[in-house]
Amino acid sequence: MGSLTMGKIISFRHKTYVEYEIAELICLKCKKRWIGVFPTTLLLKDIECTCGEKGYVIKTGQSLDI
Repeated sequence: MGSLTMGKIISFRHKTYVEYEIAELICLKCKKRWIGVFPTTLLLKDIECTCGEKGYVIKTGQSLDI
Protein backbone atom coordinates (compact mmCIF):
# COMPACT_ATOMS: atom_id res chain seq x y z
CA MET A 1 0.00 0.00 0.00
CA GLY A 2 1.26 3.51 -0.75
CA SER A 3 1.87 6.05 1.94
CA LEU A 4 -1.02 8.16 3.15
CA THR A 5 -0.73 11.88 3.63
CA MET A 6 -0.53 12.90 7.26
CA GLY A 7 -0.99 16.46 8.46
CA LYS A 8 -1.74 18.62 11.43
CA ILE A 9 -4.77 20.76 12.14
CA ILE A 10 -5.16 23.37 14.83
CA SER A 11 -8.26 23.30 17.01
CA PHE A 12 -8.76 26.91 18.08
CA ARG A 13 -11.21 25.76 20.71
CA HIS A 14 -8.65 23.64 22.55
CA LYS A 15 -5.48 25.26 21.15
CA THR A 16 -3.93 21.85 20.46
CA TYR A 17 -2.57 20.11 17.38
CA VAL A 18 -4.40 17.06 16.08
CA GLU A 19 -2.77 14.75 13.53
CA TYR A 20 -5.15 13.60 10.82
CA GLU A 21 -5.15 11.25 7.89
CA ILE A 22 -6.70 11.62 4.44
CA ALA A 23 -7.64 8.40 2.68
CA GLU A 24 -10.09 6.89 0.25
CA LEU A 25 -12.42 4.69 2.29
CA ILE A 26 -15.03 2.09 1.37
CA CYS A 27 -17.86 0.55 3.35
CA LEU A 28 -17.89 -3.21 2.76
CA LYS A 29 -21.58 -3.35 3.72
CA CYS A 30 -23.05 -0.89 1.16
CA LYS A 31 -19.98 -0.47 -1.16
CA LYS A 32 -19.99 3.35 -0.88
CA ARG A 33 -16.57 5.03 -1.43
CA TRP A 34 -15.55 8.46 -0.16
CA ILE A 35 -12.55 10.56 0.82
CA GLY A 36 -12.26 10.58 4.60
CA VAL A 37 -10.39 13.02 6.84
CA PHE A 38 -10.07 11.63 10.34
CA PRO A 39 -7.78 11.79 13.38
CA THR A 40 -4.93 9.25 13.26
CA THR A 41 -6.04 7.98 16.68
CA LEU A 42 -9.48 6.98 15.34
CA LEU A 43 -9.80 3.25 14.65
CA LEU A 44 -11.31 2.29 11.27
CA LYS A 45 -13.78 0.01 13.06
CA ASP A 46 -15.19 3.12 14.79
CA ILE A 47 -15.94 5.00 11.55
CA GLU A 48 -19.64 4.94 10.71
CA CYS A 49 -20.80 4.96 7.10
CA THR A 50 -23.82 7.02 6.01
CA CYS A 51 -25.68 3.70 5.65
CA GLY A 52 -25.56 3.59 9.47
CA GLU A 53 -23.21 0.62 9.78
CA LYS A 54 -20.08 0.66 11.94
CA GLY A 55 -17.20 -1.79 11.61
CA TYR A 56 -17.29 -2.22 7.83
CA VAL A 57 -15.09 0.71 6.74
CA ILE A 58 -11.61 0.02 5.33
CA LYS A 59 -9.01 2.02 3.41
CA THR A 60 -8.82 1.27 -0.33
CA GLY A 61 -5.07 1.80 -0.40
CA GLN A 62 -5.30 4.89 -2.61
CA SER A 63 -2.46 7.32 -1.81
CA LEU A 64 -3.57 10.92 -1.40
CA ASP A 65 -1.23 13.92 -1.51
CA ILE A 66 -2.15 17.42 -0.47
